[in-house]
Amino acid sequence: MSPTTRSFASEELRCHNSTRHPSMLAKVKSGETGETTFDEPTLQRELEKAIEEEDYNRAAKLRDDLRAVHEDSKAAVMSANAGFYRAFRNGDLAAMRSIWSQGDNVYIVHPGAGRISGYEMVMESWDVVCGAEHEFPIQIDLKNVEVHVRGDAGYVTCLEIVKTRGSNWGKQVATNVFEKVGGRWLMCIHHASHMLD
Repeated sequence: MSPTTRSFASEELRCHNSTRHPSMLAKVKSGETGETTFDEPTLQRELEKAIEEEDYNRAAKLRDDLRAVHEDSKAAVMSANAGFYRAFRNGDLAAMRSIWSQGDNVYIVHPGAGRISGYEMVMESWDVVCGAEHEFPIQIDLKNVEVHVRGDAGYVTCLEIVKTRGSNWGKQVATNVFEKVGGRWLMCIHHASHMLD
């Protein structure tokens, strides 16, 4: 085996075994722009094309790459979700502002309240929540956490168990929706509703 072949084979193996670093995945050329991409929709299209062309070795590689990208996306959405709850627990308005997508498409439903739409209005609602008579940090435990991702959209469902100093525990069912903007997962919807025991 020549040094060039050996180097290529080891690179191929390294790429094939990667599950945490999309930059190590096999490169896929987008037919529209000619740019190298690693996004799910492009990989999915390339996988379908390889199957249609009966190129099963390439299809298997693309399937594995698609799984790795999907798992990385799920981990990134979970990380963004953790950032949201960290900001919430600490009453950190600057952090809260940085994790939300900016635009009129974002909205929030706080427990017992109606829908509040638009980035500025959502941030005003967090000003009220964080300015309430709570002593931060508050305790928020998450149970039954599930994450789902498809392309540039993902959501997390969970049970929030919240306790502020001097109060009883409260339970809320929450859905947090994220969109990928400029390579970052940002929250665009938070909906929490009280849950009766």
